[in-house]
Amino acid sequence: KYTDEEVISRFGIPDPQMIRRELPSEAYDRVLAEYHAHYRGGHYIVRPFAGVDEMLRALRERHVPIGLMTGKGKLSATITLRELGWSKMFGAIVTGEDVPNQKPDPTGVLRVAERLQVAAQTCAFVGDAPVDILAGKNARMLSVAAGWHPVYANELKALKPVQVGDTIWAQV
Repeated sequence: KYTDEEVISRFGIPDPQMIRRELPSEAYDRVLAEYHAHYRGGHYIVRPFAGVDEMLRALRERHVPIGLMTGKGKLSATITLRELGWSKMFGAIVTGEDVPNQKPDPTGVLRVAERLQVAAQTCAFVGDAPVDILAGKNARMLSVAAGWHPVYANELKALKPVQVGDTIWAQV
């Protein structure tokens, strides 16, 4: 059994890469398939933070281009988006498997801006982890901390994002 800290310490690379790193190569294909089956099957317990769905829909109604850069792998991101009803929510999606380097490297967030056909310096990048804030800053975007997520709250504030929202609507 892993502690919360041990689990969080493994974040930062897409799940297929994490599984490859942690397990013998001969087990990779079988374990990755099992992982995705459990991920899909257990997704019923996942819910967005209160107000996120409404905020995203309000932004879409205002025709604000919305993109997503996630460190997840392609399949787990697809599962999450489908289960949350967000498969068509984002005009551009980049996963951790789509880029050579993970956040805080700005490549992924810059690729999202490019796909949305908007200048990076006109974008706000909202994130709930320190690497998100740093990726936004490295891309010369406005970095906004999702302060409703408790795990990294103090670290996020220390990075001095342009805004720390304690509620979803504070971000809009």
